[in-house]
Amino acid sequence: MNKLCTSISDLFSRINGHHIGVCIKFLTYSNKFKNRPKVLTLVRDKKSQIKRKSLNKDKTDHWLDENSDFDFIYANFDDDNIETSYYYKTLLPFRKNYKNTRLKKWPPKTRNIIFNLIERFRKWPLKYKSTLVVPIVPLEANEQEKSALRGFLCIDSPRNIAFNKNIDTDILKFISDGLYNVIDKLYTLKKDKNEKS
Repeated sequence: MNKLCTSISDLFSRINGHHIGVCIKFLTYSNKFKNRPKVLTLVRDKKSQIKRKSLNKDKTDHWLDENSDFDFIYANFDDDNIETSYYYKTLLPFRKNYKNTRLKKWPPKTRNIIFNLIERFRKWPLKYKSTLVVPIVPLEANEQEKSALRGFLCIDSPRNIAFNKNIDTDILKFISDGLYNVIDKLYTLKKDKNEKS
């Protein structure tokens, strides 16, 4: 799957003219916290893996409801509105309500609005400023339900404005459909293991 992420990254990097990070997130549930959903990074593209090497030892729990991208898709999943079947945002440092488990003590607190915007841009702690996320589910409409959701396919850019929302979303959804069976097998194995322990 690392090769797949790297291939997707290479494709989108060529189109956008700069490195585009790609990762596959796996959806799991915490037995300890009443089946609270959280996401685990299953794999990243090669370049992002090297850049984010320090994250490999990270012990942060990435709760789904503390990450705007995943929470938006999950919360709206059974809605028939096509606009809620993916998450696309640019200019992330300036988004007032953007949530991410890596955003501690954010946003910077200042009284002056202009100074606040400058501080947001200067101190933005994440590696990306634009993101596009699609759920890993079957593409067939009659198979799309929240219980079938297995994870998320994410692309991100260090630039404030990136991606063609309509075209790129469709491409990622087709890839996500192809990934579904593999991720579903992992999900089933993990679920069986949890039930036995």
